[in-house]
Amino acid sequence: MKAILDFITEDIQTRMTRLGIVANFHIEETTDLRNNTRIKLVSSRFTMTPMIFKEIYVEVNVFVYDNSEYENYKEIRCDVSLCYKTWDNGMNGLNYGSFLYTIENKWFEKDDPRFLNKEGGIEI
Repeated sequence: MKAILDFITEDIQTRMTRLGIVANFHIEETTDLRNNTRIKLVSSRFTMTPMIFKEIYVEVNVFVYDNSEYENYKEIRCDVSLCYKTWDNGMNGLNYGSFLYTIENKWFEKDDPRFLNKEGGIEI
């Protein structure tokens, strides 16, 4: 799934740039308390003018599902959150929206992003 994640990372980085968030994204894999692997795209830290936050970045949680309508397709949902740290070291964030991609199972298994369909998401 590495090539598909690289494609999605590049696409989200381009879309975020159009929304005014200029940052580089990288892939992080973590495990939760149940030892399930979680995929997350995390941006580099960036600033805003005026600097109302000490630190601000974007996190994208990636979820892969079987498509409910078409059994030979996978859905990849990417939930985007804007996270920030205040000057008194408090942390908070907000849900910015989500992106949806679909791909046939055979191309998903071959890790071929050429056939990845962009179904929707945040646009300007």
